[in-house]
Amino acid sequence: MAGSTHEREAIPRPRLLFHVPLEPIRLLRVRERIRDYLSMYCASLDDIDDVVLCVEEACTNAIRHSRSSDDLEIEIAFEDEWLGVSVQDHGVGFAIASFDPLIAPDSTALGGRGLYLISQIMDEMDLSCDGGTTVRMRMQVGVPSTAHRRAVFVQEPGPASIPAVVIGERRLFLLLEDLPDGFVALDWEWRIVYANPTALRLLRLPKEKVLGAHVLQLFPEMEGTELDSRGRHAMEQGIPSHFEVYFEPQGTWYELHLYPTASGVSICFNEINERKRRERERNELPGKAEDERARLQAVLDVLPVAVGITDEEGYVIAHNPTVCRLWGDDAPLP
Repeated sequence: MAGSTHEREAIPRPRLLFHVPLEPIRLLRVRERIRDYLSMYCASLDDIDDVVLCVEEACTNAIRHSRSSDDLEIEIAFEDEWLGVSVQDHGVGFAIASFDPLIAPDSTALGGRGLYLISQIMDEMDLSCDGGTTVRMRMQVGVPSTAHRRAVFVQEPGPASIPAVVIGERRLFLLLEDLPDGFVALDWEWRIVYANPTALRLLRLPKEKVLGAHVLQLFPEMEGTELDSRGRHAMEQGIPSHFEVYFEPQGTWYELHLYPTASGVSICFNEINERKRRERERNELPGKAEDERARLQAVLDVLPVAVGITDEEGYVIAHNPTVCRLWGDDAPLP
């Protein structure tokens, strides 16, 4: 028993705290973020499902009834084997004394089941109303072993690992390592948790400086740019994106694919300087051709002799004024 207690205490379980705009579109990413966090620190999938459901119900109530323009605040923290969850809005609040967790809601009503559901699933639930509504919940959860948590985090074989799954994960890792495009994985806090060799080459940074670093610490110039905006849409709303961007500090054009994942955002990218050069030259061709034509016509206009230029089929495509003076209306012109 002493060894088991020591093992539980050795597992660091940081608090999860984040803010969410009061928009239904955000709930998918709320679920994914909480599930990803809890999968590291809860041994039971059923416990995780229950907590995710209760947080979603509390968020849905706030979105529907708070009438607030401020963000929701969601906090999850562990205390020994107890998990505490808080969902706080800054809206109009409601008469919390009118809610009785012992009275089941009307089964024919369209709503009104969220708080009752939370009170039945969680071990404890408390409501407070002070500048908004706060729903606090507690549940006793099973704590995973250190070996189990390490297996989840680094995808190494653990006590309950299935050999076929482990082999599949290793194959995926090798595929990413050999990918000709740069691939970077970000966690929910915008930290880089993985970068393949191509990404490190394109970013022009060593692996030890990249892994674990916040994106904006590495590249502060990104803040407020299109890349920053699209990244936030992917992270906060689960919206994928494909676009091209010029990164001025490196003088480089990149093509990027941003993919929301259950643990943050993945970015697949490559340098496209050569392609942009060819596009620029192609776009400049009509203007260059017009400039050449204008210069040629300027030379023809000052020649004292009649000069006409024909194409391969004999049609006149350029001539000078002398041609018209000599031939008049009978000039062989198109």
